[in-house]
Amino acid sequence: MNVRKALQRLEPVFLVLIALVFTAGLMFASVEIPELVDRLLHSNVHFLDVATGQDALSAYRTELFLPHYHIRAIGYACLGLIVLLCLVLFLLCHFRQTSLRPCL
Repeated sequence: MNVRKALQRLEPVFLVLIALVFTAGLMFASVEIPELVDRLLHSNVHFLDVATGQDALSAYRTELFLPHYHIRAIGYACLGLIVLLCLVLFLLCHFRQTSLRPCL
């Protein structure tokens, strides 16, 4: 009984942590995916530069910033965790092995 109350107390903390992971992962994806698509288009086809509002110096600073603070690794880890959590939740809801509220 005490374990259940302890888990209920930790539920808000867990939800906040999941929200932070989703925020970091999706924010990273909104920055990284357009750049990856831009590089792909430039390597395969002669295409316009879609990185609007950035000059070469800004792009250089960004490329120095990302590896220094391991932002790229953290972002990809958060994206991977988002995909993993979505798959787990889908499978749990599909097989009705959970009592999570979204599955009801």
